[in-house]
Amino acid sequence: MTRDEVNALIEPSAGDRADVRKWVTSTGAKCVDMPSSLKCVASVSSVNKLLKTKLSAFQQKTQNNKVVHRLHPESTYTLWPNSLDDKLLFLTNLADFPTVKRRNGAIKQIEMVDGKVQATDYAVVLETLTDFYQLKGVKGAKASSTAPAEFQGDSCYNKKDLSEMAKSVGVPDWNITKTVGPCTGQNPDLEASLDEQYMGATGYGNDQHYWTDPDWMYDWTQTLMKTADADLPGVFSISWGWSEADQCQIDKLGPCKTNAKNSSGFVEVTNAQFAAVTARGVTFMVSSGDSGAHGRTDPSCAKPKTLPDWPTACPWITAVGASQIQNGVHTAPFTSPYCTKAPAGLPECATGGTEITCSTATGALITSGGGFSNVAPTPSWQAAAVAGYLKDTTKLPAAADFNATGRAYPDVSALGHNYIIWAQGQPMQVDGTSCSAPVWGAVVGLINAARLTAGKKAVGFLNPALYQVAAANPNVFHDITVGDNKCTEGGCNGGKCTGFGAAVGYDAATGFGTPNVAALVAAFVALP
Repeated sequence: MTRDEVNALIEPSAGDRADVRKWVTSTGAKCVDMPSSLKCVASVSSVNKLLKTKLSAFQQKTQNNKVVHRLHPESTYTLWPNSLDDKLLFLTNLADFPTVKRRNGAIKQIEMVDGKVQATDYAVVLETLTDFYQLKGVKGAKASSTAPAEFQGDSCYNKKDLSEMAKSVGVPDWNITKTVGPCTGQNPDLEASLDEQYMGATGYGNDQHYWTDPDWMYDWTQTLMKTADADLPGVFSISWGWSEADQCQIDKLGPCKTNAKNSSGFVEVTNAQFAAVTARGVTFMVSSGDSGAHGRTDPSCAKPKTLPDWPTACPWITAVGASQIQNGVHTAPFTSPYCTKAPAGLPECATGGTEITCSTATGALITSGGGFSNVAPTPSWQAAAVAGYLKDTTKLPAAADFNATGRAYPDVSALGHNYIIWAQGQPMQVDGTSCSAPVWGAVVGLINAARLTAGKKAVGFLNPALYQVAAANPNVFHDITVGDNKCTEGGCNGGKCTGFGAAVGYDAATGFGTPNVAALVAAFVALP
């Protein structure tokens, strides 16, 4: 569907929009129409009058001491008049602070003793992914576009680092043809560097874009729905997330009333916005979180229930978990400079081995997230796969620990341990589902490239077809049956943490497993 066709379906009534506009502009705000919201700019004094409060000025040390005006966490304020309760759900950018804790991923400096790297296993580079996931011979196309999405005004990638990475892994340098948001290349962000380096290298030949948004998920979906059809990439990779239950409490994200639903109301509304964007042919690949089934808000597993992450638990995105290599091997012949001769002080690359669930219990810095949404019900397209998984209670926590009728995630996985990236000219090792998500974003870009070359449409909302293909062609995935996501980034709390075990077929630790890209491309090209 086109932008205008979708927006016609989701826009509020003219009367509701007029009533909200009248209230928010009553003290001097200036507003522009967004697809299902108003985006307003106001002076501090105007906001103070509107909410009967007093904003404070804060300096952001992580962003060159930029000053932002926000509600103080201990300040009082009023929301909107009761007459707007059925018309206005929440206000953003009044109380929330940009924070790095919403990013998924862990950074690991190369450790050296007496000039030798202290690595316990092999490194993951593009050649590793090519060998493990049958990428050889699969080509991108200019018609297929992909982009990482960063948030909260995050810093950008560095072009020199992209060039260093390309040279090391043996692909020609590539250009970012379209950039949305500020991107100076100064003080590059490691998340952005990781995302762009592996999305671009894995999906080489596809058209590469880059997006960075100053706000959080709802605001971003509104920007996407305002964007012209020709300017939207076909695939987004997102390596950000936070607890589904705490979307209104991330540094007080609100004021978030949502008809007394709080976070679940915010999640429901934003899930619907993701659905609207997918209706325009866009695919979202989202990392499943890095702290197991209990998540970052419960690092010691003190709470009685598992805590799903979001937006990865949204049914309109494809959730990407992480695996790690066990019994890695480094076998010639090699095709890339890195694997032929690793730079001094760096571990050799892995060209083979077996994959298990990525976990701190098995030496990784993160544990792949997975579980069941407490907001979105199990979608029809995954009902059969999930029902099969739920039959094996040995792979599940106690019934009271999770919502068995919720949307299960992740859907798929890829390696998420010991990636080599380049940052400010230096190689680093990183872990995270923020590694696996851009790799899968590139894979979907390659699928789109093959379909577009064959005269067919891009896949758009991926999940119904993905589950259909997995059921009909099990060979399109490498099934991971070892490991679980019980531990968090903080450890396993003496075995007291709960979570989900990997199993034959679909599971809530690694989804269907990791990709056989050549087989996936063939299967998707065969679809209408």
